[in-house]
Amino acid sequence: MKILVTGAYGQLGSELKELADDISGHQFLFTDADTLNIADEKQVRDFFEKEKPEFVINCAAYTAVDKAETEMEAAQKVNDSTCIAGKIYTAVQFRFYSHFNRLCF
Repeated sequence: MKILVTGAYGQLGSELKELADDISGHQFLFTDADTLNIADEKQVRDFFEKEKPEFVINCAAYTAVDKAETEMEAAQKVNDSTCIAGKIYTAVQFRFYSHFNRLCF
């Protein structure tokens, strides 16, 4: 199974990266903002169409809590984008999407 993990440099994504080394029979695609901008709808759609992941674990989030109040637009854009990415993914692939930040659908 091909599994996409977004937010790969974050706390949860990094832990999943370590665990993935011990899991055989699956191909993991680890992305972060520098390799997949989840705020860019076209980039997300193109990525899903090219890579065709069968399962998505979304760990991407704006987590700079101390800056969230002064960078509200950036925080909202990233966190709302995770919902948009999930909707695109399910629309394009009709597959399962797991989201760890908050309920979007």
